[in-house]
Amino acid sequence: MPANAVGTLVPRMERNQEGHGSGVDLESTAAELYGLEPGAFVAARSDAEKRAKAAGDRELAAGIKALSKPTAAAWIANQLVRRHPDEIAALRELGAGLREATATLEGEQLRTLSQQQNRVIAALVTQARALAKAAGHAMSEPTERALETTLRAALADEDLADQLAGGQLSTALEHVGFAGTITATTPRPATRPAAKSAPPRDELKERRRRVQLERAQAAVREARTAQRQSSTTLEHAVTSLEQADATLSEAKDAVEKAKGERKKAQQAHDKAEMAATRASEQVDAAQAALAELNEEPAGD
Repeated sequence: MPANAVGTLVPRMERNQEGHGSGVDLESTAAELYGLEPGAFVAARSDAEKRAKAAGDRELAAGIKALSKPTAAAWIANQLVRRHPDEIAALRELGAGLREATATLEGEQLRTLSQQQNRVIAALVTQARALAKAAGHAMSEPTERALETTLRAALADEDLADQLAGGQLSTALEHVGFAGTITATTPRPATRPAAKSAPPRDELKERRRRVQLERAQAAVREARTAQRQSSTTLEHAVTSLEQADATLSEAKDAVEKAKGERKKAQQAHDKAEMAATRASEQVDAAQAALAELNEEPAGD
């Protein structure tokens, strides 16, 4: 790590295959621990340390004990690395381009790249909030500021970018000193060089090629983002369509059932109507017979 870079990286230890038979190493244990939620870290670290001691590997046990519990900002940064590796890779590419471009680009181009830098960081912070919320944690304002500082440090310094990409931070990163990232302000005009000190044509061509490459990479990243958003929209549309189909199927079943019930009711109605007609005819016949009896002379 450069002298002007401040941050904490998990200690790593190279181990041979003829160790103490613990079946694990410090690097894999650290990777597992720093993928856990903060509340589970200490207990899991103690358990891993006990297992290493039980296996007779005191060196590994001491290394595990030295692993620091991550701060809230470090934890969410580690989660970003695990859950959004493509975006972290894009951040690293942008940082490399910014560091290289700072010394060569004009003010307008610097402002354009600065805006792109701000968009990338804002998108990562938004994703971090969603990850924290999904894990049941609210990301406080200090944590958000520390995360943004970490991301900007990774843009400014390649070694810090490597630390972030390792996904095993225990504290937030900070870049101190001359910043490799650019700001939105217009750089101070340089003294016009003499004609004899102008960059060679091949160097100017290479600078233009790098700028074009950066723009192409940015276009690819934006296209990938649009593709992911379109895929998400399509998935939601498919889900809505499936739900609508299910509702329609249920409605069709209900209609068919209602038709069956109506048919049964109609049959019962027709049957009852026929019975009522027969009963009415029987009443008429009985009344006619009664009338005839009433008309016959008494005593015959």
